[in-house]
Amino acid sequence: MHADAADREGNVPRPEQADFLFDMDANLARASKTVIVTVERIVEPAETLAANRRTLLFGFEIDAVVLQPDGARPTALPGRYSSSVNALTHYLDTVGTDPERAAGAMDELVKQ
Repeated sequence: MHADAADREGNVPRPEQADFLFDMDANLARASKTVIVTVERIVEPAETLAANRRTLLFGFEIDAVVLQPDGARPTALPGRYSSSVNALTHYLDTVGTDPERAAGAMDELVKQ
């Protein structure tokens, strides 16, 4: 899953600007055997401790945290950046109904 932030212990605060599905990733993570969270930024544990009532996932639920700025692009990360409708439209037009074209089209999309 991708989140705005996590601390070095793996605690992930929920987004400040939460949409109606903000906890879906946490539910899927808790049902998974392995959980890797990519994040926009690594924060100090004091920041996640201060937001403890907003903790979405705790360190014991996470196997790894990877720093990956802009990791949700071309989709959105609410409160940080919006989705790129043009990039997504281009991807869908490129793939069409041929799933074999999906990998190449995704590689092209990521390079943008």
